[in-house]
Amino acid sequence: MNKHEFLQTLRAEREALEALLAQVGEARMSQPGVEGDWSAKDIVAHLRFWEQSVVDELERLARGENPQPNPDVNTDETNAQVFAANHNRLPADVLSESRQSFQRLLIHVEGLPEVDLFDPQRHPWIGDNDPLWREIEMESYGHYRQHLPALRAWLAQNT
Repeated sequence: MNKHEFLQTLRAEREALEALLAQVGEARMSQPGVEGDWSAKDIVAHLRFWEQSVVDELERLARGENPQPNPDVNTDETNAQVFAANHNRLPADVLSESRQSFQRLLIHVEGLPEVDLFDPQRHPWIGDNDPLWREIEMESYGHYRQHLPALRAWLAQNT
């Protein structure tokens, strides 16, 4: 994979998510039951939170700072907090924030030299000897792929 291919994949996977969300429609975005009590809007807020965490890391890198990952993060607790903070928000606001975060992600990735994305030695804070693009993938389209099946199944039952 190179930077051009990575950017193409980021865009294509986001388009797939957006197409699915368009099928849900804003009027049904808050209906629970997509994943447990979560609605499509809750999933979008969840995805945005984790995608934004990578944007925050990229912004620290752009300022010349090394991100300091917190190994003590309790993912389930964080997800519950994100759900509580966003559950009663308007779908349009959640969708807008999500799209803005994705655009910021694209801007940062476009601005990175290829070596910053693909050299596994470049960012030792990531751990597991992974290159930066893997970290970005995990919190963007890799994460979308985890939730798309539930959205598709919900749509099949609610169309």
